[in-house]
Amino acid sequence: MDQIDLFGNVTAKASPVKAVKMRWSFSRLGAFAACPRLGYYHYFGGSKRKAASEPHKDRIQFLKQLSAGHLVAGEIVHKAIRAYLMNVKEEQVWKLSQVISFANMLLDSAIQHTTDMVAGVKREYDHRAPAVIQELFYGTVTADALKDALREKMQVSLTQFYQLADFQEFRDGALQENSLVERKISLNYEGILVEGAIDLMYPMGGRWVIVDWKTGENDSEESSLQLLTYALWAHEELEIPLDAISLFKAFLTEGVAEPLLFSAQELRRAKARILQDIELLKEMEEFGDAGNWEAFSACSQPKVCAQCAYQEICSKE
Repeated sequence: MDQIDLFGNVTAKASPVKAVKMRWSFSRLGAFAACPRLGYYHYFGGSKRKAASEPHKDRIQFLKQLSAGHLVAGEIVHKAIRAYLMNVKEEQVWKLSQVISFANMLLDSAIQHTTDMVAGVKREYDHRAPAVIQELFYGTVTADALKDALREKMQVSLTQFYQLADFQEFRDGALQENSLVERKISLNYEGILVEGAIDLMYPMGGRWVIVDWKTGENDSEESSLQLLTYALWAHEELEIPLDAISLFKAFLTEGVAEPLLFSAQELRRAKARILQDIELLKEMEEFGDAGNWEAFSACSQPKVCAQCAYQEICSKE
């Protein structure tokens, strides 16, 4: 089948470009945007295949396990919603209390795992182990205070998801036989894999609806780019016409479903932004592979540094 590009031209499917071991993702983009040094530690210094000369590699790989409490809570909310939707598709409908209980169990497990690690409890490596919560590791908050705060935030988000009329269409859409829940996607641009994960996608009335659950604040530019990338994937990989794609940001704490209207021109801009980022990644790769951490400047912003998993290493350099 011929393919229509974003400019309306009919093009034959191109031969696939062999992907190299370099990836573009929103987490990678966010790390380098927040602090280039943070990006170095996470994607080069802590990599088994890169930055062989990095003297702190073992410690960086350990610190790579750390995650801020609000990020852990956000990930748990996503897991709880996924579990609910997957069970509903199997005609096993959880009550709200079950959804919240499942989320609390995951949070308690993460807190216990972190507490044990700080106390020096030895465990065999398990790739399914919960995240290590950064605030507990660095001792900036007590376990009880953190648990209470994060449980409250998770309960608000999950209650909004479960009960609000604005989200009813999304809950119903997930019941569609060919709906996608947390579908990992990738696009191959110039040999670089552009990766992401769609929270929810389903057909409705001749259209395809793509929903992104949000547990944080509305960072409109970056979250819009994320959704536009999903639209690019749906258009380029599934050959869904642009006018048959609907995008939504579902802000769980605010209880708001915000549509993202877009045009072919905006998708072209999103693709251009991704390609620009890829060029920057290529430039970083040479320095990162060589373990040249000094080429990645530290942001030196107190708020960013206080939330950085690698503050222990960065303060020594």
